[in-house]
Amino acid sequence: MSGRYPPEAEGLILQAFDDDPTTSTRKAAADLGLSLWKVWSIMHRERRYPFHGLSWKCDECRGNCLFINEKSVNTVLSKKIDASLGQIKNEVPAIKDELLNHAVKETNPPADPPRYSDVLRNRTQPAIVIRPKNTNQSVTQTKTDILKSVDPVEANIHLGKVCDIKEGGIVLGCKSKADNLKLLSIAKEKLGDSYVIKEVAGINPRVRIVGLSGEYSDEQIRSYLLKGNPDVFCGDVECKVLKTYAVKKNRIFQSVLQIDRVSYVRVMKGTY
Repeated sequence: MSGRYPPEAEGLILQAFDDDPTTSTRKAAADLGLSLWKVWSIMHRERRYPFHGLSWKCDECRGNCLFINEKSVNTVLSKKIDASLGQIKNEVPAIKDELLNHAVKETNPPADPPRYSDVLRNRTQPAIVIRPKNTNQSVTQTKTDILKSVDPVEANIHLGKVCDIKEGGIVLGCKSKADNLKLLSIAKEKLGDSYVIKEVAGINPRVRIVGLSGEYSDEQIRSYLLKGNPDVFCGDVECKVLKTYAVKKNRIFQSVLQIDRVSYVRVMKGTY
C-alpha cells in the first residue's frame, strides 16, 4: 500500500469499482482527492483490468486525460509502424539505385584509359618516367612509394595523365614544363636511391618537304620555312631538320622535319 494516498482509499476505490466501474469509481476518486493516475495504479496493482477501455476524465487535468485500453494503443502504434515501414520499403529501391550508380561512377575505370603513347605524344604535357631498380617490383608498390614521398598539393604540382608501364614503372604527365621539372627534382631527391627517374621528351610529329631543287643545309631549310610561313610557325615554335636526301631521279631533294604539335595542326587543317 502506497503512502501517496490514505490507507482506506484503496479499499474504497476497489469497492466503488465493483459497484460501478464508471460513475461510482469516478465519484469515489473525486471524494478522496485522488488523481486519475493514482486510481489507475490501484487498479493495475489489483489486476482490475476490465476498467481498461473505459473513458476516464478527471478534474485535475480539466478533462483532457483519457485512458485508452492497451489493445487500442497497440493498434494505433502498429498502424503507425506499418505506415513508416511501408514508406521505408518504397524508398529503399530508389536509394539503392542511387548508391549503386554513385559507386559505379566512383570506382569504374575510364572507358578509354590513357596509354603510354597518349602521355608521350602530347607535347603540351611533359612527362617523367619512374621505374624501380628492382624489376620484379609491382606497380602498386611503386605508386605507394611515390604517394609517400611526393605530395602534389604541397608542392603545387598539377599532374595530368598517369599510366602504368612494364617492370613496375609508371609515367606521370604534368600540365606544364615547370611542373615537370619540379616533379623531376623532388622525385630524384626522395626516390633516387631505389628508382630510375628521367624526363621524357614529347614526341613531336614529322612533316616532309618535297621538291627541293638543291641540297640545302639544315639551317637554310629551317630559316626558309619559318620566314616564309609566319602564319603557321608563330609563337613558341619547335622545328628541327632530321634529314635531307636526294630522290634518285633528277637530283630532286626531300627533307624530313620534326615540328611542334600546334604548328602541325595548323599545317594539316590549313587554319592559318
